Amino acid sequence: MQIPLSKIARHLSLPCTSELPIQNFQIDSRRISCGSLFFALKGKKSDGHSFLGEAKARGAVAAVVEKGYSGETHGLQLLPAPSVLESLQLLARQELQKRNCRVIGITGSSGKTTTKEWLFSLLSGTLRIGKSPENYNTQLTLPLSILNSRGDEEWLVLEMGMSNPGELTQLISIAPPTIALLTGVALAHASSFPGGWREIAREKATIFSSPRLSCAFYPKELDLSPEITTAIRTKSITFSAEKKEADYFLSPQGLFLNGIHSYTLPISFQEPHLRQNLALAIAVAMELGVLWENISEKIPMLEQIAGRGNRWEKEGILYIDESYNANPASMRAAFIAASSLQVSGRRIALLGSMLSLGSFSEKCHKELGELAICHFDCLFGIGEELAPLIETFGKSNKETALFSSHEELAAHVRTLKKPGDLILVKGSRSMEMERLFPLLAKTL
Repeated sequence: MQIPLSKIARHLSLPCTSELPIQNFQIDSRRISCGSLFFALKGKKSDGHSFLGEAKARGAVAAVVEKGYSGETHGLQLLPAPSVLESLQLLARQELQKRNCRVIGITGSSGKTTTKEWLFSLLSGTLRIGKSPENYNTQLTLPLSILNSRGDEEWLVLEMGMSNPGELTQLISIAPPTIALLTGVALAHASSFPGGWREIAREKATIFSSPRLSCAFYPKELDLSPEITTAIRTKSITFSAEKKEADYFLSPQGLFLNGIHSYTLPISFQEPHLRQNLALAIAVAMELGVLWENISEKIPMLEQIAGRGNRWEKEGILYIDESYNANPASMRAAFIAASSLQVSGRRIALLGSMLSLGSFSEKCHKELGELAICHFDCLFGIGEELAPLIETFGKSNKETALFSSHEELAAHVRTLKKPGDLILVKGSRSMEMERLFPLLAKTL
C-alpha cells in the first residue's frame, strides 16, 4: 500500500507538498527498506535523529523529526513535528478509523503471542485477517502493526502489552478492540504496581473499557476476581484448560462446550498453559463463526512459538526452550510441564532471574525454589535476583549453583549432562537465556 507523503503530512497537520510514495513505516533504522518513512524517536539509550543517514542509505525517503531538529537532512524529506511519538500514534489511529476493520485486542501476563499466532491461523481462510508481527505490542510498535498492515483486513489481531500504569489505556485509544482477550494475570512488571496482583488485574481489565467492545474473553479461573468481572459491561465468554465449568474447556480428552464433551481433537502438546492458549483461540474462532471442521483440520498444524515451550532431543537429552520470558505464573507452569514428561535421567533446570518484580522479588523467587524441589534433580542459574531461589532449592541437598555468566553456567552443565536427562531453560527476556543452547552444544 502506497501513501503520498503529502497526505500523511495533512493527517499530522504538518506542512509538506511532496508526493513521494511511502511504502512502509519504521522506527528502527535497521528495518528500513525502499520507500520507508522513518520516525526518529528519542529513547533512553539512543536518539533516532542520529540514524537519519543510515535510514537514507537503507532506502528511506522521508523522516518525522522533532520540531527543533537542525541537523543534516541526509537527503531525506523531513517532517518536523512537536512530538515524533504522538505523530506515530496519531497516524495509526487515523489510518485505522478510516478503514472498515475491527480489532481483536489481546493482553495478559503471558501467552499473548502464542494466542495471537494460533488465532490468526484458525481464522485465516474464513476471514480477511491481519496480525501484529512478532511481539509488537507497545506504544511504539503497535502503531507500526497498523500502518504496515495490508489495509484490506476485516479484522486485525493485535497484542497489547503493559509494563506501566496507563499504557494499556493509550493502546486502546489507538486501536479500540471490538473483541478483547485477557490470557491471564500474574506478577509481571510488579515493580510498577506496588499493589501487586490486584492492581495488575485492574490494569489488565482496562482492555474491557474499549468503547467499541462487543465481547470479552477471560479465563474461568478469574471468575471470582472482581477486578476483572466488574470491568466487563458487555457479553463475556470464559475459557479454561483446568475448569470444566468454563464456556470453552479444553482437556486432554477434547473440547467441552458449556460442560458437555463436544469434540475430540488430536493435539501434539498437553501442557496446561498451552492448552489454555489454544482454548482461547478456539473460543474466539467459534464465536466468529468459523466451522469446527475448519478449526479441527488446522489444529494439528499449529506450531509452538520460539522460546515458548519448544522441545527437541539431541544426543539423548530432551531440551525444553522456555527462554522467551518469565514471571512467577509462567515459571510455575513450566516446572509442572517439565515434570510431567517421562525421562530416564535427571530433570535439570537452568534458570535466569525473574525481573521487574520489585518488592515481590525475594518472596516469589523463594516460593519457586520450594516448588522446584518437587520437580527437579539439579538447578543452576544466573542473575543476582535468583539467589533466594537457589538458596531455597539448596536446602534439599540437591545440586545447585548460581553462576555469573551464561558461559560459566553452560560450561558446568556440559560436564554433567547425560543421555536421558531433561534440561529446561527459562528466564526473563533481558536475561537472554536462549544464548545457552549453542553454548551447551559446544564440544568439551
